[in-house]
Amino acid sequence: MMDKFIFSNMNLFKYVSQYVWGSSSSSLLLEVKGQLYDQYSGQWRCLFNESKAVIARTDTPHQYALVVSRVFEEGEEDLAEDGQDSFEFILNDTIDFSQDEGPLERAAFSWIDIDANKRFMFEFDEGDVEKMVQLFQQTVCECIYETKHQMSSQGVQKRDIMAMCNPSPSPFKPTSGAHAPRTPSSPYAPSQSRLPAPSPSASSVQRSSSSSSTSYSTPSRPAASSSSSASSKIVSPTKARGSTLVSGLSAWYMYNNATKSFSIREPNVTAMINHTPGTQPFTFTLYLVGPDGAVLFNQELNSEMYPQFVSRDRMFVWVCTFEDKTWTFALMFANEETDVNFKQAFSKCLWETNNEEPFKGKPDDLQYLIRSLCTDVDQDDSGYEDDDGMTEDDLMDFDALNISESPKRGRSKVEVTHATPKKPSSAKKTPVKRTPIMVSDSEDDDEDEEEEESEEEYETEGDQARAPEGKAHNSSLAVGVRHNRAFVTRGSKIGVFKTSNQDGVEYSTSIQGLRTPGGQTFSPCKVMLHDQDTSMLLLNPHEKKKVYHIDLNRPDVVQEWQGSEYHNIQEIMPMTKYAQTTPAKTFVGMNAGGFFMMDPRLKGDKIVDSNSYFYSRSTRPDMSCGATTKFGQLAVGTGKGEIKLFDQKLFGEGRSEPGAAPRAKTSLVGMGDPIKGIDVTEDGAWILATCKTYLMVIPAQFEQKGALVSGFEKAMGAAKPAPRRLQLRPEDIAKMGGRIDFTPAHFNTTTEGGAQEERSIVTSTGPFLISWNFRKVKQNKLDEYQIKRYEHDIVADQFKFGEDRNIIVAMSDDVVMAKKVPVSTPRKVA
Repeated sequence: MMDKFIFSNMNLFKYVSQYVWGSSSSSLLLEVKGQLYDQYSGQWRCLFNESKAVIARTDTPHQYALVVSRVFEEGEEDLAEDGQDSFEFILNDTIDFSQDEGPLERAAFSWIDIDANKRFMFEFDEGDVEKMVQLFQQTVCECIYETKHQMSSQGVQKRDIMAMCNPSPSPFKPTSGAHAPRTPSSPYAPSQSRLPAPSPSASSVQRSSSSSSTSYSTPSRPAASSSSSASSKIVSPTKARGSTLVSGLSAWYMYNNATKSFSIREPNVTAMINHTPGTQPFTFTLYLVGPDGAVLFNQELNSEMYPQFVSRDRMFVWVCTFEDKTWTFALMFANEETDVNFKQAFSKCLWETNNEEPFKGKPDDLQYLIRSLCTDVDQDDSGYEDDDGMTEDDLMDFDALNISESPKRGRSKVEVTHATPKKPSSAKKTPVKRTPIMVSDSEDDDEDEEEEESEEEYETEGDQARAPEGKAHNSSLAVGVRHNRAFVTRGSKIGVFKTSNQDGVEYSTSIQGLRTPGGQTFSPCKVMLHDQDTSMLLLNPHEKKKVYHIDLNRPDVVQEWQGSEYHNIQEIMPMTKYAQTTPAKTFVGMNAGGFFMMDPRLKGDKIVDSNSYFYSRSTRPDMSCGATTKFGQLAVGTGKGEIKLFDQKLFGEGRSEPGAAPRAKTSLVGMGDPIKGIDVTEDGAWILATCKTYLMVIPAQFEQKGALVSGFEKAMGAAKPAPRRLQLRPEDIAKMGGRIDFTPAHFNTTTEGGAQEERSIVTSTGPFLISWNFRKVKQNKLDEYQIKRYEHDIVADQFKFGEDRNIIVAMSDDVVMAKKVPVSTPRKVA
């Protein structure tokens, strides 16, 4: 069949289309020779050592099949073992057809058979196969295109056709292995044919509920056994690529969501981190290699591995997502030296991957990165708290844990109140008196029309207030501190909601059609309440050098405050933690290259030159967000994952170099993941930084000569305490599909005797609202949190001011309040 294809002096793809989709009446489109594999226990198992793959038309119009059959030499048919001699696969868009590399390091393609719930691979025979690979891929893509669209692919652009196939190799590189039973529970089930029956202590690594941190009991290592005899052909293994930076012996485990424990996969593997540059110079790959040199697993290093080290057990735990499935794996290193070397190499490589530059930090910076990945690092900072017994806060929980199982003891009932629009009155409408932060309707003849228009922002659906489809969606949230109001931006409008502990959230009214003084409608990208909640500051994404001001008593009046003509304004924040509770007029502005005080009482440019600091282009820290303490100290997060702490003199008296870009008192190196949100406790003792896949809770105080010293006022240096890394448990990450993207996290504020005390942390990812008990976090209990699932994705969430049990949650088309009500703990029965 192959002699029909002549590749010289013609365009390959043009020829393919003419031949395959032309007037030929033959059902046979293409035939190639090679080896067929299926995937079992993370390895490629050779099914047919010699086979032919045929692409052919079926009897159904615009439907095609790939048929792979065993090739017998003359006389071998009678000697063949009983079994399947051919496989047929319908070519459609569900097979995830991907270009790959086979166990013999030749060109190959792999795909999924949905019915068999496994992946297959066809590897081409030796020879000049480059053009044949292109032909094979083109043919399959055109078949999938026609099947999907039920039309001819002639005249369709090549990029649309080739989009039907995945051009990239799969992230796994399973190699050939021993023959095993043909009904695996999953593609990565433990290979029981290669392992002895593990003892209870060896087969699982149980999570300890009594530990003060994420902990696993140490399993014993089962002795290696000889591989069982294989009737399937074992081929040469694929070798790890690139230069090896670290390697060491370990045992490989996989987490079982059903048993909540780790099961042994391979008792003896060599864990390697290799530098594997390709299109990106800073690319590193984790390889797990078996005793025979076969690569059992590999995965490129990135933050979505959700890595963590458990030092006391010399364990490394991480997550892998592939083909919409998520697995959690663990390595237990053979000795402490391997554990230490692996931590150093992994932390450094992950930093270089995220920053795309060589790591040049100090030794204490590298140790800081390592400690940030450890769940059980010894806490030597003064912020550590001993467990002082259960409190009522420890009993707080959400009632509908749709993805996470929690102990039923001490759980509280959560009440969720949806925003409801104001009930229309049958009486004659009269003008509404203006009251602080109570946005009123106009008092002219258009009042009724405006009120009716604002009511259309939320349509009644049961007890919920939802926006009609096709309109703008909620995007940001601001919660009042002086009055029980919450403000939700929605396109060029702002919804105003009453918040109360009894009634939850109630829709009040809307600020309609935000416009600049020049009449241009805009949708704010940032909002901040100001001046005792009597006004609101907004940033316009199309006017980056200006701040807009709304008097909430007269929302129809929008003022425009000009910043510097040379510098954009990408972030605004109060001068101190709770400055918005005071009549303070000034506030802080920031962009990637500097920060500055703004005073609206100035004429013209509102930036205060004597309190403005800008870095040069070569030294600017790429600042992304900031927060202030009650003393006016400033914590800044950067796009490189760094956190910089500046003292209270920044915007006050006593500056040593007015106008010059100041050096941070303390710079905390990050793993390179951009910081998308930052918060601080009122006293500046703790910092809360939000990255895409995890949160960092960082002590900002350290002990010096027996006294507590703030990192805002003096450099921490090597004395900086270990941060707490908050990430979700492996089973929750798996149930979320391995995709996490946290919204900026916030501390709550609780007033007790005039003092502010932070007790809880709240964030969200997708439709999941997540809360940590801050007291337990300070005790290094990092994986104890509560989850509540909503119907739609959450765009913003904040605690109601002065409370830690009521959370305002803004979704794309709804606003709710989650209320946690503690219940009594069952008594022990003697």
